[in-house]
Amino acid sequence: MQITFDKSAKSFILESFDKTTNKEGYLVEKGNLKQRVLTQNGQDITEEEFGGIIPGSTIFVKNDLPTVMELSDHLKPSDGHSR
Repeated sequence: MQITFDKSAKSFILESFDKTTNKEGYLVEKGNLKQRVLTQNGQDITEEEFGGIIPGSTIFVKNDLPTVMELSDHLKPSDGHSR
């Protein structure tokens, strides 16, 4: 399973958070192209891997199944009920 955005949606989201991609395709800070954006696990993330940003944060997530499952666990309320 992968979350997908078309290129214009990715560009819009990244631009909204002052991010862009470098020549190698990694997400980087718009004001410092040498500063790569990292996931909460400290991993570099490419535009192709970009799956979104955790709501209310600037934590970037990849679009692979393990990351989506981890995000799902993170977003569950502590009382165990769905939102």
